[in-house]
Amino acid sequence: MIDRPLIIGVGRPGFGDDAAGPTVVQLVEARGLRADCVPLAPDPHQLAHHWQGRDAVLLVDMCRSDDPDGTLHFIDLHQTALPRRHVATHGLGLDSALALATLVASPPTNWRLIAITGSNVDRGAPMGAVVRAACRRVAADIATWVGHTDKAWAFKH
Repeated sequence: MIDRPLIIGVGRPGFGDDAAGPTVVQLVEARGLRADCVPLAPDPHQLAHHWQGRDAVLLVDMCRSDDPDGTLHFIDLHQTALPRRHVATHGLGLDSALALATLVASPPTNWRLIAITGSNVDRGAPMGAVVRAACRRVAADIATWVGHTDKAWAFKH
């Protein structure tokens, strides 16, 4: 079992708010934390490949919801089915990618998603300021969780 947590940032850089997941990964990597970070599209085989042998995996992705941009949604993927309204903007929805990935490899024991509400996913659009601020908050939270491994997956917000 790999004891370092894995942070997977799902999204598409260069598509406005949809770059939230990869942006969080960049911010976490810049902190030099004891965590492995991977930016990724929601590809079932890649997801399963990366989480195999992991105890703790945190996915970060942009979602669309009725909430204001920058709203954070904390989801324990073992306890809560991913709502369709939190499905990402990629070709394959994150809910479908995760379901298919679990057919390839068993999901990690600690398997969470932080979804950041965003709205602008146009090619070439900049990320909104509110979503960028939410990315910084998530990266700071991850730094705290990784620094306190006994509380790393509490998600009490």
